Amino acid sequence: MKIKNGFALRRFADQWIAVSVDELADTRNTLITLNKTAAFVWEQLQTGTTRDALITALTEHFAVDQAVAAADIDRFLNEAREAGLLDE
Repeated sequence: MKIKNGFALRRFADQWIAVSVDELADTRNTLITLNKTAAFVWEQLQTGTTRDALITALTEHFAVDQAVAAADIDRFLNEAREAGLLDE
């Protein structure tokens, strides 16, 4: 799975913002604010990955428990699906 084309992730001070760009911006004006963890997951999803790979990356990068990482990933993926942001 990966983030759909047409979004760009930008950092402003200590905030991460994903915005619709190119042709997508003409039809879908989207602005999403992300915390540091969500921005890390978004970056992983830009090139395509799996749920299991995301959990592993999160546990390695942030030194969190696997159960916590799995819950966080599932929550992020569910919200991204509901918002129509993922190609699966």
